[in-house]
Amino acid sequence: MRSQRSAVVPKASLACRAFLIASCASIVSASPHAPRGLYCSCPPTNANSHSVLEDVASLDHVDGTLLRIGWDALEPMPGNYDWSLLDAELTRAEQFDTDVALAIVLGNSAPAWLEQAGAETITVTFFDQTFERYVPWDTVLLSNWTEMIAQAGARYDGHPRIKLVHITHETGNGFEMQLRGTLADWQSVGYTHDRYTDSYKAVIDAFAAAFPSHPLDVDVHPVLDSDAVAQDVAEYGLATIGQRFGILAAWWTQNNAQHVYPAMNTILLDAPFSAIQVARSETVHGPEIFGEGGLSGALQLAIDSGIGYAEVWNADLLNPSLQPSIVAFADALDAAAPCGDADLAEPFGVLDLADINAFLTAFQNAEPAGDLTCDGVFDLADLGQFVGAFVAGCP
Repeated sequence: MRSQRSAVVPKASLACRAFLIASCASIVSASPHAPRGLYCSCPPTNANSHSVLEDVASLDHVDGTLLRIGWDALEPMPGNYDWSLLDAELTRAEQFDTDVALAIVLGNSAPAWLEQAGAETITVTFFDQTFERYVPWDTVLLSNWTEMIAQAGARYDGHPRIKLVHITHETGNGFEMQLRGTLADWQSVGYTHDRYTDSYKAVIDAFAAAFPSHPLDVDVHPVLDSDAVAQDVAEYGLATIGQRFGILAAWWTQNNAQHVYPAMNTILLDAPFSAIQVARSETVHGPEIFGEGGLSGALQLAIDSGIGYAEVWNADLLNPSLQPSIVAFADALDAAAPCGDADLAEPFGVLDLADINAFLTAFQNAEPAGDLTCDGVFDLADLGQFVGAFVAGCP
């Protein structure tokens, strides 16, 4: 997790500015901004539904929305890509001046043509419901899914409204890590720890290559009553992607964090950046499901844990009785930002030469972390803003 430590700032701002300009020949790798802020866990994007909701986007304390869209909507036939729904939703984000976290979802939204192409399926029962899923390590599934990721990245990497990309895979619901059914069910189609983990590694590699300009995260859950897959996937993501790799807890409540998923909570808090999606809505499901303190308790635990990014259900964001605690949470997220625009490289909470080099790399390569004025132009205004933030130091 990021630590809050004293700033390391050059004594003379003029010397700092001269160093910035003279150091362009000695650039090191950049790290896109870790995602921060309050986002809406809003409905999925499909022909009948929007993720970007005007009434939510109009709330001053809400920074963005989770834009979930099914793979089947984007590739209705093999190799036939239809970006119209996603393009339209990103246009709505621009129209309503809000940002998005992108998630392309599998599960029920994996295209039916995969089975016709030869992808293996499994049928499992979960809470008295029957689900058919593709086998995550199946080569037909993996080759088509990683190609889909590559195509999406070619079109949307660097999009100014996309602040985070969720790494997704063919799982229980196509978004989170867990598998539905029993270990025996999955062993019948060849499940091993290594097979499932290796399939996740292939998907992580695909996202890392397709979206080099964006931070990426992956949800962690126990898999068939084991914590090992989540631990190995998290270690692999950090080793291969580095500081732009984070962990998502799509199960976030204080009860889950403290009692149900303690190992997952450890993985979450050890990541370069930590993101949460509140698991339920107090408005819809009642406060008891969260544990002591209801939604407010869950949000306070996130702040106490140093988490900087959160997705909260739209029903709660629009609930007047919950507004005071949610606004206070959003304000706390803003106040907890480590060192503002200049804090681009590890160790976070310190401003030093690593941050200067990271900014220069992003600036020279026209990457989002170098566009501090967010106007799509890389010029002296960005250099000036970086210097100002750097000299201002950490809060």
